[in-house]
Amino acid sequence: MSNTKLGVAAFAMSGLLLAGCGVAQVAGSATPISAPVPTAPESFMLMGTLTLTDALTADSSCLGQGDYADIRPGTGVTVRDAAGLVIGLGTLEASTSTPGRCFYPFSVQEVPAGMKFYSVEIARRGAFQYTEEEAGYTICLSLGD
Repeated sequence: MSNTKLGVAAFAMSGLLLAGCGVAQVAGSATPISAPVPTAPESFMLMGTLTLTDALTADSSCLGQGDYADIRPGTGVTVRDAAGLVIGLGTLEASTSTPGRCFYPFSVQEVPAGMKFYSVEIARRGAFQYTEEEAGYTICLSLGD
């Protein structure tokens, strides 16, 4: 192989090697290729469980009774931001139970991330506040004794 052909082959190979390392060969200069910058999620799923704890508050089907008659599958879960604006809605799901206790899981999809705190309220029974870090874990609430 002549020196000219060898030089062309070496130049072509060097361009391939550079491109494989995240650098592109453009008009004799090396230009880095940008890697995507990871971004924080724009939203998250807030999950939790409400436990109804008084043996007199729920029947065997886990429908709240008396002062707790509003606690049942389908009861609303509201998430608000610091200004009190509603930013997410969910409902209590079907319950599992042990004697005297009913456990209602819930989830609220696509809660906007990046808020100072989140207020979570079930059935207008008073709101509880959580930081974003706390809201990223399963929230545990209870009613009854």
